[in-house]
Amino acid sequence: MSCVDPFVRLTIRLWQLSRRRLTRRELVLYVIVITLTLAIGLIEWAGYWPESWRVQRTGMPKITAP
Repeated sequence: MSCVDPFVRLTIRLWQLSRRRLTRRELVLYVIVITLTLAIGLIEWAGYWPESWRVQRTGMPKITAP
């Protein structure tokens, strides 16, 4: 299990991707993923995302030590 912050991992991953040339297949895949992510974000921001699909964050559960 890693103790690295997810944003640090993302930054490292993006840095590694920027250091090498992408294949055409990888580039198409990344463009599709980024487009879908932006489209979902825009739909959510505009208020058209179905209420039943939303995630209700409740915080961390309290776990007592044995």
